[in-house]
Amino acid sequence: MEELKKRLVQIKETIDFEEKKKILRDLEAQSSHPDFWKDNLKAQEVMREIADLKREIEEVEEAELAITVDDLQAARELLGKLELRTYLSEPYDKNDAILSLHSGQGGTEAQDWAAMLARMYQRFAERRGWKTVVLEQSPGEEAGFKTVTFEIKGPLAFGYLKREAGVHRLVRQSPFNAQNLRQTSFALVEVIPVLESVFAESNVPLPWTTRTIIWISNTMITYWWLIILVLILVIGGAIAFFKLTARGRYYWDVIALKAPIVRYISYDLYMSRFARTIAMLIASGIPIIETIKITASSVNNRVYTRILRGVVAQVEKGIPMSVPLEKSKEIPILVSQMVMVGEQTGRMETMMEKLADFYEEQVDTKLKTLSSLIEPVVIVIIGLGVGFLIYSILYPIYGLVQVI
Repeated sequence: MEELKKRLVQIKETIDFEEKKKILRDLEAQSSHPDFWKDNLKAQEVMREIADLKREIEEVEEAELAITVDDLQAARELLGKLELRTYLSEPYDKNDAILSLHSGQGGTEAQDWAAMLARMYQRFAERRGWKTVVLEQSPGEEAGFKTVTFEIKGPLAFGYLKREAGVHRLVRQSPFNAQNLRQTSFALVEVIPVLESVFAESNVPLPWTTRTIIWISNTMITYWWLIILVLILVIGGAIAFFKLTARGRYYWDVIALKAPIVRYISYDLYMSRFARTIAMLIASGIPIIETIKITASSVNNRVYTRILRGVVAQVEKGIPMSVPLEKSKEIPILVSQMVMVGEQTGRMETMMEKLADFYEEQVDTKLKTLSSLIEPVVIVIIGLGVGFLIYSILYPIYGLVQVI
């Protein structure tokens, strides 16, 4: 009994038991502050630290109670757990862990070995009450994994798993070999701590870029199913509205004329189609009213279809075609002027052919210009994205090094 009491005293001194109780009281007081949850990331880490401290303090008190009531077996078990905890006191030991498995030489056999290791670590985590989240996996051709990465969340996860890092070897008679030969397989295990909690505990101010990436990551991991469902509903609803309803199809054509980059070309494209169709129909001897009606149907934009149907109504009343075209905001002044010249000279076909040639040349020129601008714009966007990630990752690490 005296030996157990000495072990308990030594454990209390090692973990600084009274200081932990003081820290717990301070954190509980901090968690009751009205502004506590304004910083959601830090609040989650504080609540997790409170839970870990409570668990550790309760284990010490249970061991103390077991010694008091002479329950030697329970006391030895509890003291053994507490002594093991004192061995895992290096930096980051109490953090969550990210564990990656990579199959090595051995083909399918090595991939199956990697899967066996993955199942082993997942079962170990389950037995300890830890949570595992698969972050990435690349299945093998026949069995197992080429690569699998998962996050293990639980107290002292990194401390327990850090010694697993390295190359693991398996020698067995291969079930994937027709000759049942003995085969050696290799798998690489990598274990790193999750450093998010380290930043929270060190009070290093994280830039908004890092907080944004962490928030996006946590949201994707936690609510991935909801995000997929919302995307399906939004995309499906948009397709149904824009393609299956008359109002939606009209708004889609309005967007085609008003969108920032598309409108740079769309006006010229529709005007070339309008002028070319009228020139061809007039050359074929089609009356002007029928020509406008056919053009309204073939222009392939409901905004211009509505405009040209209005033009038909005006022309049927004896009003020149150029008059309603000139009043429309969607028709360039050049088009209405060329139509007027064609009406006055009786050379509508010639005027429309020249107008079509002009706009087709404009479309070709603008497409070439736009294609030449796409490459540098994409390079700039990629550069900004890479710079955003580098800044978000390296700046907090530099701040942490300064604190340490």
